[in-house]
Amino acid sequence: MSTDLPCGLPLRLNIAPLDPPAPGVADVWHINLQVQKLDELNLASLLSETERQHANAMTTSELRRIAVASRAILRIVLSQYLKVLPSDIVLRTTDHGKPVLCKSHGGRIGFNLSHAGNQVLLAVSNGTPVGIDIECNVPVSDWQDIVSMHFSAREEAHLLALDPTSASLRFIEFWTRKEAVLKALGVGLSGDLKVIELVDEDGNLFSFLNSPALPDQRQWSLRDLRAPRGYRACVALEGPRLSARRRSTTLLRELLTPFFRL
Repeated sequence: MSTDLPCGLPLRLNIAPLDPPAPGVADVWHINLQVQKLDELNLASLLSETERQHANAMTTSELRRIAVASRAILRIVLSQYLKVLPSDIVLRTTDHGKPVLCKSHGGRIGFNLSHAGNQVLLAVSNGTPVGIDIECNVPVSDWQDIVSMHFSAREEAHLLALDPTSASLRFIEFWTRKEAVLKALGVGLSGDLKVIELVDEDGNLFSFLNSPALPDQRQWSLRDLRAPRGYRACVALEGPRLSARRRSTTLLRELLTPFFRL
């Protein structure tokens, strides 16, 4: 029996419009897919043909489930800001593979999506470039090799001064912050991690990056997020300030009500 996802007809949802975040603010949405049991086939009806093909190409049913759910949730949430149906949202990918809204949507909303395991985070801005990342907070055995290739000399010295367990966990914190910035830049892991230097000479973490080495000398603000136990998360926004506004999980559950498994 084929396991391909059906295209189906887009479900029509009640739209409860949300105002875009103010300048310097990132709305942060979180869902635990292990807790919220969602109907994969109904969610798939919201996706584009390209998104369904991408999900069908996943190597396991679990990865496919997460791919479908995360992209459908993205569409459902964005629909509230854009005041359109989730299935009517038109997305494109940049040369580096970052999903963005097509210009037909007016450029008034920026977003970025991340997931680790069953944890999904979505950041939404007023069109300002934004990036978000979530990672499993577990020790990494080869962190020293990664650091020597991709971290600055100052960051490497800071990590090597710690005990092995603390250094490994601190590495995850650094990696999550760096990837949030790279995702905001729109270059992902093709970017140079070394130019995103996170600590000063005393080992204190920066919350604002203003390095001439950053692409186009752009300025970035960083905020670590409260993450589920066993995870680390960070959001990055272009500009000199950033306030992360956590959106209500109750509101998200209400938006997802038509898609809960019975």
